[in-house]
Amino acid sequence: MLLVRIIANSIIFLSIFLLPWWVATVFLLVAVFYFNTYYEVLLWAVLLDGLYVSPEHLFGVTFLLYASVVFLVSFPIKRRLKFY
Repeated sequence: MLLVRIIANSIIFLSIFLLPWWVATVFLLVAVFYFNTYYEVLLWAVLLDGLYVSPEHLFGVTFLLYASVVFLVSFPIKRRLKFY
């Protein structure tokens, strides 16, 4: 499982720099629900904020705010899913 997590982090890292922001966001959303606790989503969100968000827009923490909400909401959703 650690190897899968390392590969997922590598793919997300490359997608942040090489692909549009929305592709990296989709990868992060999938990773949050695939892994049990994917704390790395918060670090990737900080990197996305630094690259794509202007400082005037919501204090420059748009991705971090949304990633935090998705991260916290994913726990009750994962508990209710039967296939997780």
